[in-house]
Amino acid sequence: MQEERRDYVRIDDCLAFDYKILTPEEYEKEKEIFFKQPSAVEKVKFKYPFLPLSFTGEREKESELKIQTTEQMLFGLLVNLNEKIDTILHLLGHKEKEKTNLRLKPLSYVNISGAGMRFITEEKMKPGDFLKIDILLPLFPSFIITVLAEIKRVKEISTKEYETAVSFKHMHEEDREALIYYIFMRQRKLIRMCKEENVKDEQILIQTDNK
Repeated sequence: MQEERRDYVRIDDCLAFDYKILTPEEYEKEKEIFFKQPSAVEKVKFKYPFLPLSFTGEREKESELKIQTTEQMLFGLLVNLNEKIDTILHLLGHKEKEKTNLRLKPLSYVNISGAGMRFITEEKMKPGDFLKIDILLPLFPSFIITVLAEIKRVKEISTKEYETAVSFKHMHEEDREALIYYIFMRQRKLIRMCKEENVKDEQILIQTDNK
């Protein structure tokens, strides 16, 4: 699916993600089945039909899901419990060498937008290589989006550390909108935190001047 040119906001963040290098043959096979599968957003809506989930069209209203009522609090507890059970079942049902779960992985630095991402790898890849990337979006509830990507740039920054930039070639539009929603909300939160820190610094300066 070709994506029309569009401007995307980029942010520096820390996210849990994993990737797999694909051969050209594997990439073509992944493309064939990719859009036959439901999006991550579709899956999470099916899994939690009782939650009023909306990750599109409401960003300008800052429509974060707020837990306000007792019923919503119970929903939140059920979702968290269900995610913990899913993680345990995943670990029990996989062989030792296959026990990778994004919910248990440490966060990694990324620079990300709705069109691509930049991250640090220990292995050197090359422009033109294809990747299958899983990204855990820490929304409520959290879920994993999958994208097919192409490496655009690789820069060696130190011994066994490479800054790798990729563009998202194939991605469900609902998942892209969810990612953009997360980026928008995260950006607003970071701006708000910076403003609060500036206010605190100003208050400290005022108190110091008054002494």
